[in-house]
Amino acid sequence: MKTQDKRARLKRRAAGAEARARPHAPRRSAQRRAGEPSVEELLAQELLSVCLAALSSYGIDAAKVLESQRSVRSLSTQAPTARKIFHDMHRLGELTTEWTENPHYVDHSGRPKVLPIDGKGASFATLVRKYFGVRRLPEILALAYRTRVLEQVGPDRVAQLNACVMSTGNPVPLLARTVLSVRWLLNVAERNGLRSSDKAQLLPERMACSVVAKEHFTEFSDLMRPQLSNLVDMGNRWLTKCTVKAGPKGIGRRARLIGVHAYVFRD
Repeated sequence: MKTQDKRARLKRRAAGAEARARPHAPRRSAQRRAGEPSVEELLAQELLSVCLAALSSYGIDAAKVLESQRSVRSLSTQAPTARKIFHDMHRLGELTTEWTENPHYVDHSGRPKVLPIDGKGASFATLVRKYFGVRRLPEILALAYRTRVLEQVGPDRVAQLNACVMSTGNPVPLLARTVLSVRWLLNVAERNGLRSSDKAQLLPERMACSVVAKEHFTEFSDLMRPQLSNLVDMGNRWLTKCTVKAGPKGIGRRARLIGVHAYVFRD
């Protein structure tokens, strides 16, 4: 009987030692007192504070936004307003690319032609119908003027001003892209932090940052912007190739918007 009791004590000691040596997640109840917010709740509050503070630079009343939070909960998480603005900018970019590369829209030297605003054949209206469907021509013209894609030449012709759509200086499209960027970043964080089934396929996040004198920002930005531009161009070419290969009917309902977003930042 004593031998059995001794063996049982030894087993309990061994099990206890193994349990103490095994790494384990700390209990949340032991991390904070009753009523004290969790780390996740504190981070959520900070996320909302950062967003509301940033919105004030656009002249938006943060208090009014907070008062309307009940209606915000009822909105789609797909950010429909931001997505519509983003798609308009994206389609305008595709229109500009065709204007730059399609032989029907370039002159003998390979430069984009000066196009009649309206009419059939090689005209700006033809491009608008292709990429914007039944949308009104004056509306797309105004968007192209605001984003510095084109400039007017005479009363009824336009010339291409830039081969890319410029959001700089346009707060509304920039805010729309910011909304979607936050959404995409949170989706990345969810996938990397919460979906355990994907852990075997995850790659480490990469970010270069350091605290340096603020006068170095321009030098760093000039160094990185060409590299980031090349990276984005490479992504665009790959994605365009996939889109062309699949065709408009080959994408299907299960298609998802994918891409890469790279930028230089200063806190």
